[in-house]
Amino acid sequence: MYNTIILWGKDQLLTSGEYKKFEKHSELYGEKIKTWPMEEKEEALKELAKHKCRYHRALEGWHIEEYWLEYCEYDEDGEFVEGSDIDFAEDEIEENE
Repeated sequence: MYNTIILWGKDQLLTSGEYKKFEKHSELYGEKIKTWPMEEKEEALKELAKHKCRYHRALEGWHIEEYWLEYCEYDEDGEFVEGSDIDFAEDEIEENE
């Protein structure tokens, strides 16, 4: 049974060639932004709603931002035990890809 919710985020710049190979929501690495106990799931979902997964053309290539909640279990020592289920923020994709 999961006991922890973590809000993760990543921000990266990809070249056009890298973007062609990129699959959204496929690489779950990033910066830990905030953590909640499972009892505060509604608060975590409200926080996630403040963010968007954005995919926009930038001068140098493509600017990618992704945010997600990870539901998982940690033991009393703070060690990862199992997981994970994921909820992503809504997508915002530039029209002229």
